[in-house]
Amino acid sequence: MKSENQCEGLSELLKNIKKGAIIHITNKGNYFYFVEFRDKKMFFSIPNHITPQKPNIKSISEEQFCNLLKKLIEKKTLTKEDFPFQDCRKSAFYGFLHHLLAIKLQ
Repeated sequence: MKSENQCEGLSELLKNIKKGAIIHITNKGNYFYFVEFRDKKMFFSIPNHITPQKPNIKSISEEQFCNLLKKLIEKKTLTKEDFPFQDCRKSAFYGFLHHLLAIKLQ
């Protein structure tokens, strides 16, 4: 697979993730939910432990996702250094990847 084609059609696939889909479940049983794909970003919610009724909204840009996907395809694994972030977005990346693979395999 040529590197320039690895992310071809990514936007269209991302649009197929259903709003409210569970993206990740933490070791403590907290859920990350897909919110929307807008402005070339994947938005997801994470628990807000101070105000549980108002979850925090985080995002991963399509460019960040694509760069990580390219590294994963090239290296077959990702290390801590490969990620431009070291927070909940790392877990969300794998969750989004899982959803995209499920959509692609349908």
